[in-house]
Amino acid sequence: MKKILCILTSLMVLLVFTACGGGATSPAGGGAADGGAADAGKVYTLKLGHQANEAHPWVPTVNEISDLVKERTDGRVVIEQYIGGSLGQDRDLIEGMQAGTMELAFVTTAPIAGFVPEVGVLDLPYLFRDWDHLQALMGSAPAEELAAKMAEVGLTTYSFFPGGFRNATNNKGPIGTLADIKGMKIRVMQSDVFIDTFTALGASPVPMAWGEVPTSLQQGTIDGQENPNLVNVQNNIWEYQKYYSLTQHTAYMSVLLGSQKLIGELPQEYQDILMETAIEVCAKHVQQARDDDPFLQQQMSDNGMNVNEVNLEEFQAATASVRDKFTANYGSGIMDEILALAK
Repeated sequence: MKKILCILTSLMVLLVFTACGGGATSPAGGGAADGGAADAGKVYTLKLGHQANEAHPWVPTVNEISDLVKERTDGRVVIEQYIGGSLGQDRDLIEGMQAGTMELAFVTTAPIAGFVPEVGVLDLPYLFRDWDHLQALMGSAPAEELAAKMAEVGLTTYSFFPGGFRNATNNKGPIGTLADIKGMKIRVMQSDVFIDTFTALGASPVPMAWGEVPTSLQQGTIDGQENPNLVNVQNNIWEYQKYYSLTQHTAYMSVLLGSQKLIGELPQEYQDILMETAIEVCAKHVQQARDDDPFLQQQMSDNGMNVNEVNLEEFQAATASVRDKFTANYGSGIMDEILALAK
């Protein structure tokens, strides 16, 4: 009788497991739930989208992650990269990861702040001192705190990816002091922190999607824009702008994110391999981006742009109110921890 009861109990458990989704498909069309073992022969295909073109460091970073993950899972996890916004803009990618229609994405911090306001701390003006400070964020306690905040909205953080500092370009003249930037129409990302920063500097910030920027610069709808060396070179900004001013007003920071909903369907061993590989490869490519940064800046001058230094102390003092506003809303804890990372 005991043997019969055991058999019946096992059958009931199997039926309940199946009814509750135990046979749910993985991103590749079948697989184990979080923590389970891999099913023999199944391949898990993960889509990874972002806005950058072939020249951006994200592309070789993803290629290397993809190659290593495929090797380390014996070909069982395949990452397909979609560049240039072919799967949607940053907000679309974030919403897709939350909804379970997109597995992975590289996204800059400003659009993430629309979902997790605390991430806006990374865009605060003059928060980071130098490249050492930027790289110190990776794997730090404040990075883990921000990752926990993103987890609350269904996003897994694999790595922060600093890419230098953002600088202003324009067609009116060199920006060396606050008087020079006063009233300039500067395109910024659609972010409260960026809008507040350029308002505090005395400019007239114009929130705008990047796709509209080249035409707006050519037509004079805006006077300038702001981006890091990398993005400016990628987009041949010298074709639209004459002056490149080293405002260094904020960091260029992005994050490699994943969908808790979809990545959680992978066998646990594959989830671990993906996480470990992403951390390893991102650290390597961030160092490469740092090494390349001065050469990218030199390209501005080589292509005819007037490159000039800025009175950074004056700009820092003018934007102190932006930090005050942020900490009034979200506290100063994470900001103070990030400041303390500086050597």
